[in-house]
Amino acid sequence: MNKARLLLLLITFCLCAAIGYMIANEVGQNPLPPTSVSNASPANPATPQNQENILILHVDDLTSQTPRLVSVWMAVVSYSDPSVIFFKSLYPRPVGDQGVIPFDQFFSLDGGRHLSANFVSNAQAYNIHWNGYFLIDQYAISSMYAYALGSSIDLFNEPATTPDQIQIVISKETGLLQAACNSIPTIANNNRVFHWSEFIPRHFRTQYSFEDLVFNWDRLISANNSPHCEVAP
Repeated sequence: MNKARLLLLLITFCLCAAIGYMIANEVGQNPLPPTSVSNASPANPATPQNQENILILHVDDLTSQTPRLVSVWMAVVSYSDPSVIFFKSLYPRPVGDQGVIPFDQFFSLDGGRHLSANFVSNAQAYNIHWNGYFLIDQYAISSMYAYALGSSIDLFNEPATTPDQIQIVISKETGLLQAACNSIPTIANNNRVFHWSEFIPRHFRTQYSFEDLVFNWDRLISANNSPHCEVAP
């Protein structure tokens, strides 16, 4: 399996688990740009060795000088048999929820366009820990979804400021992930090429190196049964 095919599978799988299965069949014909890697890694020492926490941050436009945060999800991947991917919405949260984390107040990027040290320290203060993160904008999400499922996705692409907007963000992104989870058995045959040069690093950044992704993918597929996917809004 070449790098373009594997990396596309891994990234999209962690964003919406089912899409990864389809991309596994891609015949990558274009070279893959190097992934953009950050060294910040506030992993929780208590995280079991068979579990990985992946922070997924959706912003409006990574090419902007100051990208705006739209949502934050945590993907908890358990490497068991079957493997389990559990998506939990962290931000925004419905008005009245207890313990809401104001990610929008401390979200920022450093000079290399990765999560800043200030963001990392503030997240740790709220006991948010991760082994790696995906920073992805609206353009990349929409393109991946269209490539994988053959249809468009209408997401809210700006910070939610009212209760109604918050509910729209949570509902639409929960629906995106749930639809992908439900489509695992039916999207395994897509041989179209995905042009990664259009997305990395302008619309997608990650803390993972390619070697990390390969290692995690091997762990994920080592089980005898297909991974189970759940979404918790």
